[in-house]
Amino acid sequence: MLLTVLAGCGREAHTNAARDPEGCPGIANPDAGKGWDAYRNDDLAAAQQAFQAARDACPSHLGARAGLGYVALREGELEAARTLFREVVQDDPANVDALEGLALLAWREGDLERAGEGFRKVLELDPEHQEARSYLERMEKPDSAGA
Repeated sequence: MLLTVLAGCGREAHTNAARDPEGCPGIANPDAGKGWDAYRNDDLAAAQQAFQAARDACPSHLGARAGLGYVALREGELEAARTLFREVVQDDPANVDALEGLALLAWREGDLERAGEGFRKVLELDPEHQEARSYLERMEKPDSAGA
């Protein structure tokens, strides 16, 4: 199964700044932003490097940690991705990026029930989230789930 580059990923990198304007995570936001840009451009090595720099500057940075999860997922490191996404959700249960990551992980593993639950949760939190809506629509069409 091929995972597509998700245009909606990375919103968290920008919302982290409001939490602590005196440093962490604000100081890490430029690196996290570079990571999301590199990720969207399919440059996983640059994304990994930028997300890691953001995480080194601020270990609790949610956008950097979710970004590292997406890189791991795209590289087929499913357990590393699962761990990163779960850690983010533990710290922020409404983190759409990490919840979407867990849903994509379930999709990739063929657990469509869990994937559907995850995508529906994403839509509850962000009704305009096009990727989650697209995956749910694909799941509702016969013979298209998992494609």
